[in-house]
Amino acid sequence: MRTVEKRSKCFVKPPVVIDYNHTMGGVDWVDQLSDYPLPRERSKKYYKKIFFHLVDLSVWNSFILYKKSGGRKVHLDYRIQLREQLIEVYHPMLVSPRSGRPPAAQQLQRLIDRHFPDSLPPTEKKANPTRQCFICCRKRDAKGKKIKRET
Repeated sequence: MRTVEKRSKCFVKPPVVIDYNHTMGGVDWVDQLSDYPLPRERSKKYYKKIFFHLVDLSVWNSFILYKKSGGRKVHLDYRIQLREQLIEVYHPMLVSPRSGRPPAAQQLQRLIDRHFPDSLPPTEKKANPTRQCFICCRKRDAKGKKIKRET
């Protein structure tokens, strides 16, 4: 047993407690300052809990290096800035491909062709000017008449 003085009072502590407090203080400090472990708590898979814990530890270690190199932010502001930077870098990768039925060949041709909308001036029958597509106006129906598509 060792006698430890704390706040002008003497306490008797076993050597095991003193060794634990001396060597494991950093781990307890990291656990206190790490984010609320919401993903780890919700997950039932052990490997997810381990992964998020390792991410928390690596962020904490990077914060310590940041502080030693002269950084002035507090831990919460550092984590927010780190998240924003990661989102900026990897945001294009987060966009998922479109799901559903692939477009038909006719729709692909419509997107490949060069459409030139021509302006049509107002006439007696229509008061507002409209536009007519160069490709779409060349289409004809079964009788051979032009199919006019105006927008």
